Amino acid sequence: MKRFSKGSVLILLPLIFGLWLWFSAESRPQNQPASQPNSSVSGQLSPQPSNAPAPTTGDAAAQPTQQTITAEQLLTELEKQAKDKNPNAMIILGSLYERGLNNSPKRNFGKALDWYQQAANLDLPEGIYNVGVCYEIGMGVAPDMTKAMDNFQKAAGKGLPQAELKLASLYLNGDGVKADVTKGMDYLQKAADKNFPQAIMELGIVYYYGTFDKKRDLTQAKDLFQKAANLGQPAAMQNLAVMSVAGEGMVANKTQGLKWYLLSQQFGFNSPDMQTTIDGIKAEMAAAEVSKAEAEAKQWADDFRAKVEANQAAARAAAEAAKATSE
Repeated sequence: MKRFSKGSVLILLPLIFGLWLWFSAESRPQNQPASQPNSSVSGQLSPQPSNAPAPTTGDAAAQPTQQTITAEQLLTELEKQAKDKNPNAMIILGSLYERGLNNSPKRNFGKALDWYQQAANLDLPEGIYNVGVCYEIGMGVAPDMTKAMDNFQKAAGKGLPQAELKLASLYLNGDGVKADVTKGMDYLQKAADKNFPQAIMELGIVYYYGTFDKKRDLTQAKDLFQKAANLGQPAAMQNLAVMSVAGEGMVANKTQGLKWYLLSQQFGFNSPDMQTTIDGIKAEMAAAEVSKAEAEAKQWADDFRAKVEANQAAARAAAEAAKATSE
């Protein structure tokens, strides 16, 4: 099932764990950027891995607070909301059945697709997109690239950046469709313009390597990696680390490089040689420089978490106010 883990329908996985916390009250070489030219704009999504609090959005933010909840209770509550035609609950249920959560529920790709389709039937862009991924990789249904593209284009038409990034990947790499650099770059730019971190990072990769008819521009690449990193994108942090240490598009600065390596690792970008790379950089630095980098990384992460928590609190307050107004 490795294929599923790579192309998996994970766009709302952070919401699952955010919802859980809300109910529970809480081998690639490292000397080059995270994507290679031929695999950049991969379109593959990954959970927002980090020690930062997972964001909660939409109806999930309006759920009542409880001290503890079991996986079975979570599933029951979500099924209740789904039966009440809550499309966000349907999406979360689909993700739970796709991946399984301590076998409650057990992994069931057919049920995952069914919940995604129900959300799509209610015109939820994420549901439409997820159905497209199911047809693309053959999850719970026979692979059908035509149906996959139909769903991706419909979701992109509704402005979903994940769908725009997926279409960028397919058109730029000619994966299942005729390659079209113009269309691919247009979709990639649209997703990046919506501040979708993965798209911003991938656009940085395009400029770093000078691919897809773009001239190599290390300054532009650095700026895009910085923007994505500020949004919590760990691969972008790693890319900033590479460029900082090497002095690409900026003055070489090992202290900044180490800071970004540490943050990238903390926020979930890891590989077998990450720690070796970090240790090697530390060995070339004075103790005071290492301490400074570690302190700056900690402060950056603390500030980021505080901002996320503030946004969560604001979202919950807005959801509760909207609920009170409707009642």
